[in-house]
Amino acid sequence: MLDPIDLPAGVHINHVGPKFTDAHELPLATADLCDLLVTDTLAQAADFGERFILAGTSHYAQLVELSAIVGGSHPGRQSSDDRTLFYSLGLAATEVILADRLLEKSRT
Repeated sequence: MLDPIDLPAGVHINHVGPKFTDAHELPLATADLCDLLVTDTLAQAADFGERFILAGTSHYAQLVELSAIVGGSHPGRQSSDDRTLFYSLGLAATEVILADRLLEKSRT
């Protein structure tokens, strides 16, 4: 398992494996060292309930939806030294649709 203390400044992690208190690929301490915590959707995180690894922690309130960063309502990474962590909750089709719409808008 990854030791969070080894994370260099500026690292970005895409967490795609299990994210439950009883099964996870990254320890909760990883979130302690990150400056920005992002997820596909807060509603999906809420649906996981108490099993979600960040549930009941101060980190849960820090989660930002990816759409807020892409849409510009949240600034995202503030410094090249920021450590960022994306909790993928399995909404890949949504991201593909969003990327397609952004590409379409960029052509107009």
